Amino acid sequence: MTLNIRKKLYKWTCYAALMLASVLLSSTLFSSFRVFSCAPSLIPFIVAVIALHEGVGEGMIAGIVGGFICDAFYSSHEGFYIIVMTALAFLICLMNTVMYWKSFGMALIDWAVFISVMHFIHYCVYMLARGDANALPLLYVIPGEILATLPFTPFLYAIVKKTGRSFEEMEE
Repeated sequence: MTLNIRKKLYKWTCYAALMLASVLLSSTLFSSFRVFSCAPSLIPFIVAVIALHEGVGEGMIAGIVGGFICDAFYSSHEGFYIIVMTALAFLICLMNTVMYWKSFGMALIDWAVFISVMHFIHYCVYMLARGDANALPLLYVIPGEILATLPFTPFLYAIVKKTGRSFEEMEE
């Protein structure tokens, strides 16, 4: 195995460990921190930041890894998060080829769009298909999840950016 492949494998092991740690923290320590009955959801922010800073290929890998973890821990609909997070990570990468701001503010905008679109797709696929046309849950789930996760975003942004930067320095 070449040195470059080992570095990439180690980087993705670090990213996956960060995602698993965020799931464990979300389901244990942060589960009592609720806004509008919504707990923090850290994985979509991590995927959005990785897609913002790493580019299309690695952003999609982040979507697959994050979606797999979300499907394993949260979803009763197998494969939903893998497909949606990968597609949204790809869209974030495409959107950021036009906008060159790779800052914390852009990560927050990407993440808010990510959360909103993900919940809207979930509503359309699973609620409307069942015949439940009540969109009222979207009006408190999306803001609740954004407000519950917002205090943790600066720390996660710093960790993801530091991890990516340390591997970039190793490659040079």
